[in-house]
Amino acid sequence: EYTDTVAEIALLEEEVAALQAQIALPQTAADYELLQQLCAEVEEKEAKLARAMERWVELAEEQGDIDETGGE
Repeated sequence: EYTDTVAEIALLEEEVAALQAQIALPQTAADYELLQQLCAEVEEKEAKLARAMERWVELAEEQGDIDETGGE
Protein backbone atom coordinates (compact mmCIF):
# COMPACT_ATOMS: atom_id res chain seq x y z
CA GLU A 1 0.00 0.00 0.00
CA TYR A 2 2.89 2.36 0.74
CA THR A 3 4.28 2.02 -2.78
CA ASP A 4 0.82 2.45 -4.30
CA THR A 5 0.27 5.61 -2.26
CA VAL A 6 3.60 7.08 -3.34
CA ALA A 7 2.73 6.32 -6.99
CA GLU A 8 -0.72 7.87 -6.56
CA ILE A 9 0.82 11.04 -5.10
CA ALA A 10 3.23 11.34 -8.02
CA LEU A 11 0.45 10.84 -10.55
CA LEU A 12 -1.84 13.37 -8.88
CA GLU A 13 0.98 15.93 -8.71
CA GLU A 14 1.59 15.48 -12.44
CA GLU A 15 -2.12 15.80 -13.22
CA VAL A 16 -2.47 18.97 -11.14
CA ALA A 17 0.60 20.49 -12.83
CA ALA A 18 -0.79 19.66 -16.29
CA LEU A 19 -4.17 21.18 -15.45
CA GLN A 20 -2.53 24.32 -14.03
CA ALA A 21 -0.43 24.65 -17.20
CA GLN A 22 -3.59 24.39 -19.28
CA ILE A 23 -5.31 27.00 -17.10
CA ALA A 24 -2.39 29.38 -17.71
CA LEU A 25 -2.88 29.31 -21.48
CA PRO A 26 -4.37 32.49 -23.00
CA GLN A 27 -7.02 30.52 -24.92
CA THR A 28 -8.21 28.94 -21.66
CA ALA A 29 -8.61 32.35 -20.04
CA ALA A 30 -10.84 33.34 -22.97
CA ASP A 31 -13.11 30.31 -22.45
CA TYR A 32 -14.98 30.81 -19.18
CA GLU A 33 -16.69 27.41 -19.20
CA LEU A 34 -13.43 25.56 -19.84
CA LEU A 35 -11.70 27.62 -17.16
CA GLN A 36 -14.42 26.70 -14.66
CA GLN A 37 -14.17 23.02 -15.58
CA LEU A 38 -10.39 22.96 -15.26
CA CYS A 39 -10.45 24.79 -11.93
CA ALA A 40 -12.99 22.28 -10.60
CA GLU A 41 -10.74 19.43 -11.75
CA VAL A 42 -7.75 21.02 -10.01
CA GLU A 43 -9.73 21.31 -6.78
CA GLU A 44 -10.81 17.67 -7.02
CA LYS A 45 -7.26 16.44 -7.73
CA GLU A 46 -5.81 18.59 -4.93
CA ALA A 47 -8.33 17.14 -2.47
CA LYS A 48 -7.38 13.61 -3.55
CA LEU A 49 -3.71 14.56 -3.27
CA ALA A 50 -4.20 15.86 0.28
CA ARG A 51 -5.91 12.60 1.28
CA ALA A 52 -3.15 10.53 -0.35
CA MET A 53 -0.47 12.55 1.42
CA GLU A 54 -2.22 12.08 4.76
CA ARG A 55 -2.32 8.34 4.12
CA TRP A 56 1.35 8.37 3.11
CA VAL A 57 2.24 10.01 6.44
CA GLU A 58 0.26 7.35 8.32
CA LEU A 59 1.96 4.54 6.42
CA ALA A 60 5.41 6.11 6.78
CA GLU A 61 4.91 6.46 10.54
CA GLU A 62 3.85 2.81 10.74
CA GLN A 63 7.00 1.80 8.88
CA GLY A 64 9.17 4.09 10.95
CA ASP A 65 10.20 6.20 7.95
CA ILE A 66 9.30 9.41 9.75
CA ASP A 67 8.75 10.16 13.41
CA GLU A 68 5.50 11.53 14.78
CA THR A 69 6.88 15.09 14.92
CA GLY A 70 7.11 15.14 11.13
CA GLY A 71 10.85 14.76 10.83
CA GLU A 72 12.55 12.13 8.76
